[in-house]
Amino acid sequence: MKYMGKLTKLRRILIEKGITQRELENRTEIEFKIPVKQDRISAISIGRQKNITLITLCKLAHCLGVEPADLIEEDILNNEFKEN
Repeated sequence: MKYMGKLTKLRRILIEKGITQRELENRTEIEFKIPVKQDRISAISIGRQKNITLITLCKLAHCLGVEPADLIEEDILNNEFKEN
């Protein structure tokens, strides 16, 4: 079944580059002592996990050849910096 939800930036980049979540996990295993596992990549790519560490963000960006800022959703930034 095809996923019909919102395309997160991570999911959009994976599609554009033709990389699967498993391939991205393999890239993080090659590049880093502690890889980013496929279940976490999946949760991030469908928007289920929104609290991502800077280290994870940088690992994914590095392995995708993009800047960490390219993976940050604007709605998350807007909600974080709203005044109460």
